[in-house]
Amino acid sequence: QNAVLDTKDAAYLAALENLKEQYDGSNGGAEVLYQMASYYHQKGAEYQAPPFGAADNDERKDHLKKAQMLCYEAVRSYAGSFGAKQCQVLLKELESANLTMQVEQVNLPGQPFLAKIEYKNIKQAWFKLIRLDEKRVKAIEEVQYDHDAQERILQLLQKWPSTKTWSANLPDDGDLRQHTTEVKVDALPNGKYAILLAENQGFKAEKTAVSYAIANVSKLAYWERNDNAGTSNFVIFDRETGAPLKGVKVELYYQKYNELARRYQWDRKGGVLESNAEGFVNLPDADERRPQYKALLCTTKDTLDTGDQFYRYKYRDNRRPYDQTMFFLDRAIYRPGQTVFFKGIALNFDLKRMPKILKNERVTVTFLDANYQKVSDLQLRTNEYGTFSGQFTAPRGGLLGNMQIQSSIGGQSQYFR
Repeated sequence: QNAVLDTKDAAYLAALENLKEQYDGSNGGAEVLYQMASYYHQKGAEYQAPPFGAADNDERKDHLKKAQMLCYEAVRSYAGSFGAKQCQVLLKELESANLTMQVEQVNLPGQPFLAKIEYKNIKQAWFKLIRLDEKRVKAIEEVQYDHDAQERILQLLQKWPSTKTWSANLPDDGDLRQHTTEVKVDALPNGKYAILLAENQGFKAEKTAVSYAIANVSKLAYWERNDNAGTSNFVIFDRETGAPLKGVKVELYYQKYNELARRYQWDRKGGVLESNAEGFVNLPDADERRPQYKALLCTTKDTLDTGDQFYRYKYRDNRRPYDQTMFFLDRAIYRPGQTVFFKGIALNFDLKRMPKILKNERVTVTFLDANYQKVSDLQLRTNEYGTFSGQFTAPRGGLLGNMQIQSSIGGQSQYFR
């Protein structure tokens, strides 16, 4: 979709062009250039890329570059002026670099996978693969909740030796915008890895864009279920085939607070369990003192530690049986004086929320107008299927609006107009 300047925008730009000529050669010209750059910066931010494969005819795509050129002109022609300093600030924002990465939490061993890269103003990215053993994982966990966790984790990853490094060219047409691409990561054996991403080969974070992602490589997979009584269980299965896995060991870790270090740490005293033939692992009853835990899955050839945390609480079960009426009307809107036909079904829900029909039960259906005043009511009885039916006549006068019919079984109402 093409962007067309409306009359107001066109008049504003024309006025700025006139001021640019009027203040040409004086410091006021820099401020005019800054206002023009700000206009193109704002309009350029409104640009949205078209769907894949569609033509891109939106002129706003190049507005950020226009803002950049105007700022360069101000800095070059009016160095040191207030307007030039404003343009330098805008240039810093326009030309700032950004680089982030996302990978699947768990990937299959022996198969390459993709990393999603989001970047801005970067043409080449460097990757550093680091295998994480138990000691390194613990080092990351010890700082991951600190206020400067990102910086400290990057420092750890930068000093650890790499298993592999490589680079990739990132498509960039110089439009000063955020872009997304995918980069192939070669097949890896079982294990836990960190992938460090940077715009420089030295992976230095000073004044450059650096990011990282954690990737697990394993054929193990699981899901966890927790009921209101605090009972939890795991189902463990093959990530590739979906088949349940027997004999997978599950090591439980509970979180505890280390007063000396003033941080939470993982306690390994959760015990070791093992999956049965159906892949199920029943966890011990919830401990209200230690509701938070994580699990390490392992076999003789494979290990999976996603770092996911789980919570187990015993909730008070205040559920009670209750009745409910469901109404059905012949339409949603009625004219004054028109007949309102309705049907209803009466149900009872037990402690397990399983419904059963209420047979041969007396039910009073009350018709209320828009002022919540009773118009009339009907004394009915449910049949062998728990249903009942009847009709009312909508009021011919009074306030128009939402009316309702209400059931004595459950107290539910059905609103209509």
